[in-house]
Amino acid sequence: MGHFMWLDWKNIEVKVNSAGRARWRRNVLRDATWSGYTRDNDLWVVWAGDGQMEAPQGKFKLEPGSVLWMKPGIFYDITQKPTNTLGMDFIHFSLFDQCGVKIKTTAPSDNLSAFDSSYVQQISRHIVELMYFGDINNFIDYELKPSLKPSNISTHNIDLSDAALSATSLLKSLLIDLDHFNSVKSSRNEKKADLYHRQIAMKAAMKIRENPADASGIHTLANQAGYSNDYFARVFKGVLGISPQDYIIRTRIKKAEQMLSSSAYNIENIALELGYCDKYFFSKQFKAKTGLSPREYRRKQEFHGA
Repeated sequence: MGHFMWLDWKNIEVKVNSAGRARWRRNVLRDATWSGYTRDNDLWVVWAGDGQMEAPQGKFKLEPGSVLWMKPGIFYDITQKPTNTLGMDFIHFSLFDQCGVKIKTTAPSDNLSAFDSSYVQQISRHIVELMYFGDINNFIDYELKPSLKPSNISTHNIDLSDAALSATSLLKSLLIDLDHFNSVKSSRNEKKADLYHRQIAMKAAMKIRENPADASGIHTLANQAGYSNDYFARVFKGVLGISPQDYIIRTRIKKAEQMLSSSAYNIENIALELGYCDKYFFSKQFKAKTGLSPREYRRKQEFHGA
């Protein structure tokens, strides 16, 4: 991938053992605590609550958006605020080498930064849905109880069906993304503000690609980040090397190329679909970027496809 990574994913197989969705409930008047060892790898994606985890690598705050990779045989201590209990998706999994031998690793860090926490939450929820029998919204309430014995919270487990294979594929992709993002962050020794800028810019770029016709989302993201539009544009360009407006144009033109090649939409409909009010302005902008008018581009594609 062009960057150092902690694990050699080309030679690692992943198996999802079980998965679930839980909301811890208060069972004491003071701060509630869960302590124990993990038997397998355990990925936690926190979506509610306020707490803290103490691990060999240090203490980490638990809050919505937190992503934790708990390793086998390591003792963890988790504390939550009784007035704001923790909710998380948890995925138990194992790592194997090409010979089928289990891999034990202490890397990457237990406390991971997420490129896009909402994206990570969507993926973890989908993995749980694939592995879970029944209504995903009927998640389990767990009491937090101290324990000195190795403990492993398990839920419904199924064989390697198509659903389980899909869950495994999704999890491996997610783990690779998390490893890559955190290894790059570590190698660059990025300041927190720089990392935040990168997250904001990349999230904005993703929104543009998802819906290039809607440029209003950029202003919304700028407001959510507490940035003026001008400052947001500077941050975006600093990360991606292009202004938000130019990125929107480039994305629209690429989408237009796809639609001209693979659909029968007329030029006016394509312009409207991509957020242009004027098909002539769209055609002018398309030709400026590609050297061909939309009609010429379509004819060229039809000729090559004949």
